[in-house]
Amino acid sequence: MGQKWIQGSLLWPRGNYLPESWRKSLMEAMIKGNQIHDDLFEHGAVNLEVKKAVVSLRNINECWIQSVGQQIDIFGIDPAPVHQLENVLIQEGQEAKKNVSKSCSVITTQGRAMLLVVNSDSSAMIIDSHSHGNKGAIIACSPRGKIHLLAQWLDAMMKDNWQHSLTIASVTKVFYFK
Repeated sequence: MGQKWIQGSLLWPRGNYLPESWRKSLMEAMIKGNQIHDDLFEHGAVNLEVKKAVVSLRNINECWIQSVGQQIDIFGIDPAPVHQLENVLIQEGQEAKKNVSKSCSVITTQGRAMLLVVNSDSSAMIIDSHSHGNKGAIIACSPRGKIHLLAQWLDAMMKDNWQHSLTIASVTKVFYFK
């Protein structure tokens, strides 16, 4: 998903409508991602750090990832993890705007990983292309200048669906081959 986003083959969604290109890419990412995971880990549930996952994927030449950035860890109580993530997201948005470029990062929390894509106007989206029983992908978008709201959405979604609040997370920037 990240590589397609960086290459520009996915147009940013407008309003509440998700373009067909996104739906198709999400379906492909779900199927391919689950197949790769099953091939690598023999159908077992395995939690990996982003860097270790990238190394595993490079060995089968399937991820198109050039490198990963420094992992930013979020934990503790002061400031609250939701506010820490808000600050990290705001910095990502400012950096994308300053460099007039798109960016991708992986957010990990509670043993789950999601892709964060950020536009050069600091609008952003969280994408989880793994299947979750019958539910499929989780997607949240923030408009320009409201990227911090994704941290609040993530915390609320975690409470509603996973019965955990956002207490520990990490954000790792991902750089793709073009």
